[in-house]
This record gives sequence, structure tokens and C-alpha cells, in this order.
Amino acid sequence: MNQQSTALVTRIAVEIEINAPVSRVWEALLNEASLWWTEEFLGVPGSKCIKLEPWPGGRLYEESENGSILWANILSIIPQKGIDFLGWMSPAYGGPCFTMICITLAETDRGTKFTLQVSLVGGISEGTEASLNEGWNMLFGTMFKSYVEGK
Repeated sequence: MNQQSTALVTRIAVEIEINAPVSRVWEALLNEASLWWTEEFLGVPGSKCIKLEPWPGGRLYEESENGSILWANILSIIPQKGIDFLGWMSPAYGGPCFTMICITLAETDRGTKFTLQVSLVGGISEGTEASLNEGWNMLFGTMFKSYVEGK
């Protein structure tokens, strides 16, 4: 029996004011993820940190003795301006779908405007959008922001 399915498109946006210069936010984003990306946001048991290779084609991934996950590859990177990723989510993480992630930074009077835009295309399971929205806001709006601001 043939079953037809429809690919869904979901968009999530997170906008944060960070009280730090763009150069500091950029450094923390690219080179210090293991210091602010906490274990609760890792997918491999025993994994201690997320790793980022900051060049086109570079990986956003984690690994441990218990396995590894490639979360995304970098599509473009413009120093202190933005970074774009293309990633995937298996059914175990709310998919199957692919994700496009765009992070932009802009200087403001009070520091840096950090914008995260996530688009998911594919078979997105029930509750995934709400869960991801909450997770991205916690990861960047709380953990990353607090880390960069030194709180």
C-alpha cells in the first residue's frame, strides 16, 4: 500500500541582545563552544563537548567512545558577521528532516544583536518545533549569553 507524506517547513527565530562587542561574541561562538554548550544539549552518551571546524565544509559534531554525531556542515562563514549551516535530524531527534541554520551578528549601541534563524524541511514529528524553540532559546538566550557576558 502506498502512503503519501507531505514535507513540512518549520521556521524558528531567536533574537538576543548580548552586552559584549561583536568580536567577543564571534570568538565565543567559533572557538569556545565546549565551554558554554552544556552536556544536556549533546546527543551522544559520554560526549563531553560539541566541536566546530570554522571553515566552509567544516563540521559541527560531537564524538565519544560511545559514538559520534555529525549535526551540520558550514555552508558559509563571514568573520564577525555570520555563519550558515546545513544539517540533518534523524527520527531519533524529531526528524527525518534537514535543517538550515543562519546565525548573524550586528553591532548595536549596547553590544551585539545575535540572530538565529532555523528552517526545518521534512518529516517533523509532533512537538519538535516547540522543543527546538525552547532548546535554542535556552542554549543561546541563556547559556551562550551568560557565558559571553561573564555571568
